[in-house]
Amino acid sequence: MVGYRAHGFYDLSYEDNILIVRISGSWNKEAALEFDRDFRQFVGKISIKPWGSIVDANEWELATPDVWDTVYETALWASRHNHRFEAVICRQELAKHLMEQRFDVTPSLKKSYWENKEAALAWCQEQYRLLASERN
Repeated sequence: MVGYRAHGFYDLSYEDNILIVRISGSWNKEAALEFDRDFRQFVGKISIKPWGSIVDANEWELATPDVWDTVYETALWASRHNHRFEAVICRQELAKHLMEQRFDVTPSLKKSYWENKEAALAWCQEQYRLLASERN
């Protein structure tokens, strides 16, 4: 059996206590599996305390249907590892709809949609402050 190469791109970084996820291109299952592996490794370093994320999906060109089981598993894993809030930067209505479906598996995750990184980051920083004040 010939394996498929991953299609779709992502970048993970950490800024001001917030995980920044940039996704782009058209994703296939192999890209989702690679992302899941790298995401879990990255988050494993920060998940001791509650955390939040920004997903920049402005350059995402959607995905094949076989991606979603992996996406849901990744979201559930993140939820079990202290993921508390997420800001999505996305202008495409279909992409927003698909993100909403992903959020259905983690109803306790606080989420919001933004058109630019600055506004998303400001919202996330406020959520982080609120979480910190709840812990004190």
